[in-house]
Amino acid sequence: MSGFFGIVALDGGEIDIGLLQRVAKILRFRGPDAENIWTQSGAGTCFALFEAGPGRQARQQPFTLGNNWLIGDLRIDARRELVERLTVSGNNPSEYATSEELVLRAWQAWGEASLQRLCGDFSFALWDESRRSLWCARDFVGPRPLYYAQGQSFFCFSNSLEALRGVPGFCADLDEEFVGEFLLHGVCSDRERTVYSSIRKLPAGHVLQHSGQAASVRAFLKLPIEEPLRFKQPEEYLEAYREVLCQAVQDRLPPGPAALYLSGGLDSGSVCATASRLASPCGQLEKLKAFTVGWRPLFDDPEPQFAAFSAKYLGLAHQILEEQQIEPFAKPVESPHNTPEPNSEAFFALSQKHYHKIAAHSRVILSGDGGDDVLIGQAWPYFAQLWGSGEWGELARALGGFIWEHGTLPPLRIGMRAKMRRLSGSDGKWEGYPSWLNPDFEARCGLREKWLARRPISGKEHPLHPDAYTSLHSGYWSSVLETEDAGNTQVLLETRAPLLDLRVLRFLLRVPPVPWCMDKELTRRSMQGHLPTEVLNRRKTPMARDPLEVCLATGKWTPKLPNRSPALMHRFFDWERWSATLKSKPGFTVGANLYPLVLVEWVKDVENGRGIE
Repeated sequence: MSGFFGIVALDGGEIDIGLLQRVAKILRFRGPDAENIWTQSGAGTCFALFEAGPGRQARQQPFTLGNNWLIGDLRIDARRELVERLTVSGNNPSEYATSEELVLRAWQAWGEASLQRLCGDFSFALWDESRRSLWCARDFVGPRPLYYAQGQSFFCFSNSLEALRGVPGFCADLDEEFVGEFLLHGVCSDRERTVYSSIRKLPAGHVLQHSGQAASVRAFLKLPIEEPLRFKQPEEYLEAYREVLCQAVQDRLPPGPAALYLSGGLDSGSVCATASRLASPCGQLEKLKAFTVGWRPLFDDPEPQFAAFSAKYLGLAHQILEEQQIEPFAKPVESPHNTPEPNSEAFFALSQKHYHKIAAHSRVILSGDGGDDVLIGQAWPYFAQLWGSGEWGELARALGGFIWEHGTLPPLRIGMRAKMRRLSGSDGKWEGYPSWLNPDFEARCGLREKWLARRPISGKEHPLHPDAYTSLHSGYWSSVLETEDAGNTQVLLETRAPLLDLRVLRFLLRVPPVPWCMDKELTRRSMQGHLPTEVLNRRKTPMARDPLEVCLATGKWTPKLPNRSPALMHRFFDWERWSATLKSKPGFTVGANLYPLVLVEWVKDVENGRGIE
């Protein structure tokens, strides 16, 4: 959450201190606890500290060790294990070392390979004097963004996109590839692109090396494919999962007040139950508070009721976040700032209100994000793997045990329904594709090909959890968690996801899918006695209704067309055809038909500020 910015003069010249002072003002909202500007020959940085804990943070950055320095936003987990490894390597950090010192010492010991040994959330830049190179890195899950840009005479980076708009020679041209995918899907699948053609984003799990005049980007981590766990007793799986989840939650709980997202389901419930178990023995339970988002003003939403069961069972203070006035695509009232990129989230203004209420209790909130990837598993790949390796006894035990326990076959999830739809030509591959795109723009960006490419692709690489493994490497979670970063929300609230901890993911990828990943069996059984029966017995339940569709169907909201057609938009779509579609087909106003409205409003806001091309 701390804000940082750096610029390197490629010719070794002096950095304009006025530029750094202007950028420092932009970053100030991210870090109310300390601020500093630093320069040396050919480089300059700005830093704004946001203290949240646990673990010590450097109050001044860049942090220097020897001739190397580092600036960034870091929260390092598994500190004891990392310190032990460093000690064995002969690089002895103190017991009170900051996260910044640990990373620099790891770099001294192992160089680029150190990135694979770091656990936690991080986004940073590191100057390696021995190699005369600048390195930028972002952790595998990627909740903390990192943007960069290069001009003729400089290279700069920041975790706030807005900070890079102020650098010399900034080009405000929109990136057509980004705009094209935004108009199709509301997001851009290319993890390196931003809305501006001159600014790039470092993908999660990647490292950038810049030396001289060029930058190279590559992945530094891929989740390992390890031998499956084969415990003798079921309780061993449950105990091992509780232990690794406890480590992940403990490393993320701040020393003071902590907020917890609590839905009516198992994922956030298991995080809350674990946090409660950790806090109770030391008398810290009163510092925890659970928050539930409810939609009951729009429709009968069962989530708050089930969440209340869990909160009462765990002894947690609980607040339901509901608003009587709900308007899609409303202008945020809490903050005058525009989002740095177009935001297709219909209820962003509502979410921002919720963030402010949560931040009044704590700077940190723990979420249940990530539980669906592995814990809703596939039986068929596991059975095929056992059959292929000749483990027929294990196959019979897994299949027979599940049938005995549940009275039915485990869900195979082989994707047969989707295959049959494709073979029959009834899969609706062009359903929802917009008819109002500018044909030249559509062809330039290959939007028809991209529309088809976004269809679900089954994984094959992991023998037990192929689709989950593919999903975890897709960058999906970084795109979700980035939207909760302060650079986007303008709220000092940091979201942390224990279920996306690398230790948790590695453990889950080794767990046999049958029975443990069939409808979250592992969570249900490991949380026996830790969550109420009503929640443990509840099946995976999607949201009762789509809030946006409810607003449209009930007439609570209708899209309002802008008074004028911005000239820039004609480059991307046919204004008259789009307007006619929006007016004549109210049933089709969800999805892609609303994305031009979002883009137009965002461009207008930016034009009213600093201009765009």
